[in-house]
Amino acid sequence: MNLLNKALKQKQELASNENNENYSNYITDEFLDNHPLLQSLIKWYRMNDLNDVKQTNRFLVSFMGNLINNFTQSPNNFRHTESIKDFTICLYVLGGKQVYEFIRLNLYGSISNLTTLGELIKKSDTAFSEAEFYFGYLRQCHSQFGFCSENTTGIIRKVEYDSKTNSFVGFATSIDHSVPLPKLYQANTFNDLKTIYDTNEIVPLLNVHMFQSIE
Repeated sequence: MNLLNKALKQKQELASNENNENYSNYITDEFLDNHPLLQSLIKWYRMNDLNDVKQTNRFLVSFMGNLINNFTQSPNNFRHTESIKDFTICLYVLGGKQVYEFIRLNLYGSISNLTTLGELIKKSDTAFSEAEFYFGYLRQCHSQFGFCSENTTGIIRKVEYDSKTNSFVGFATSIDHSVPLPKLYQANTFNDLKTIYDTNEIVPLLNVHMFQSIE
């Protein structure tokens, strides 16, 4: 008898769990009335089904969908689409670290943390390399007019190895037709590196040159 009662109880619990699961997957009118934000989202997504509107709001739809999806995940499982990754890089470059962190902390789950962002920048070919100018990219933009700027800041004299270019950076670069030569200081042996140290000056300043199209 005890075994029969136990089996009946387990069956009732299983049926109850199935009913609760079915109920959780079903959105009632009462549930919508209690959450007006859902009503607005449904109305907005219906409007976006129109082709013209959907094309215009393509990034916004992706941003909101990515954000809401991360709300249902633990922080370790946050994921971001390619368009969001591109947005985070632009946001960090244009707004800086403080603006980026302000948005990340207030829109939790919307953009990557700084560690992940650093990896994205390294893989995106947008990181600066010493004495490298993107003249080829300017030709692709077909830009005739633009705004040029230069920023100079004092730095601690030091030499670092750049694995991306397989060269040492921090020395004064030589110039060819007014353009610095990239990847100039490469060493295959310790003696090569010692010769570079003994014959070249370690620079105290860092210069960055930028070009912004005004067309």
